[in-house]
Amino acid sequence: LGVKPLYWTEVRGGIAFGSETRSLMEVAERSFELDPEGFYSYVRFRYPIGDLSYFRTIHTLPAGSSLKWRAGVATEQTYWHIEEPELFGGTYLQARDRAEALLQDAIRIQMRSDHSFCTYLSGGLDSSYLTAVARANKEPLDTYSIGLEVESYDESGYAALVSSFLDTRHPYGR
Repeated sequence: LGVKPLYWTEVRGGIAFGSETRSLMEVAERSFELDPEGFYSYVRFRYPIGDLSYFRTIHTLPAGSSLKWRAGVATEQTYWHIEEPELFGGTYLQARDRAEALLQDAIRIQMRSDHSFCTYLSGGLDSSYLTAVARANKEPLDTYSIGLEVESYDESGYAALVSSFLDTRHPYGR
């Protein structure tokens, strides 16, 4: 499903696979040559891209793919893909309104629950927007934040301001 990488390599007429290259090196009982391209993609993107790994003969199965092994031949097959989105042809204001409607709908869907609902309010833009939409759909709304002892990193004052403005129940807010 692409949540964790699935590595595979050829071993003694078959294949071995695992979620770490180290396990394949143990099973294969041979040495592996570093792959400069795989290493470079890690340094650049913090993750080997595509089917690359850190080693030439250890491959990564791409997300949404399966691997068939027949008569010593490995064949990768993609079983799903993300369709290209249609280009938006509207104005800036239409795009803004559409984005806002989608965000509000996504937040409302996440709020569907038979349990109590609250938000983590850091006082930043993202959590303040999420809290404002949640507050418009739930009364009363509990919010929580974390205060830090290092003042330059502490945003609890901003969280208290937003909480006061939105009239939420915030333990440190008022």
